[in-house]
Amino acid sequence: MPGRYRQSMESEQKPIIKVCTHADCCQRGSEGLFEKLQAELYGEATVLRYPDCFDHCEEGPNVSVNGNLLRGVRLSEATKRVREELR
Repeated sequence: MPGRYRQSMESEQKPIIKVCTHADCCQRGSEGLFEKLQAELYGEATVLRYPDCFDHCEEGPNVSVNGNLLRGVRLSEATKRVREELR
């Protein structure tokens, strides 16, 4: 409508969190990490399983927060690290 501003779709989108579920990260506990982040960030972010590799297997489990890679994410600190990255 003329003279009115519409809120852009981008501002309504939630942050995207991708948890690597490739074999090496799964061996290091990424499936549990995915479940924890999905439960604790419900409504704040979209948490997805990412079956492809982020190419840092030796440092996993790895989590992407809006494209920024967090390496070696431990279950006990996962939500805190992701929220810090979102700020």
